[in-house]
Amino acid sequence: FGIGGEYPLSATICAEGTAPRRRGTLMALVFSHQGLGYLLSALVMVTLTFAGASNEFTWRFALAFGAIVPMISLHFRMQMHESEDYEKVKKAREDGNAGVDMKLTVRRYAWHLLGTAGNWFLFDIVFYAN
Repeated sequence: FGIGGEYPLSATICAEGTAPRRRGTLMALVFSHQGLGYLLSALVMVTLTFAGASNEFTWRFALAFGAIVPMISLHFRMQMHESEDYEKVKKAREDGNAGVDMKLTVRRYAWHLLGTAGNWFLFDIVFYAN
């Protein structure tokens, strides 16, 4: 199990299924929970170390503890239905009406894409540089 694939999907589902008024708040919560997960993993390791657990038990417990969230996510993910927006796009593609010109879209949003990708790149350097 891994949470790496769940992280971007959670943000997508949040963006598609949330009212525009609350979308920004919920997107911020989705992204901020990654930092909380890092903090929780460090607290588990520190707590086990201070409790006098052996090295073998500590890393095994931490690995098992880290598998709990992906297993819970998998359970709920398997019960979810596709969003209305996805179903609309899927039906349009099946009917032969894709409706999106990729070159025109990239040209129209080039600066937005560059700004977002650049900021994300810098964020990843700062956040994951350990």
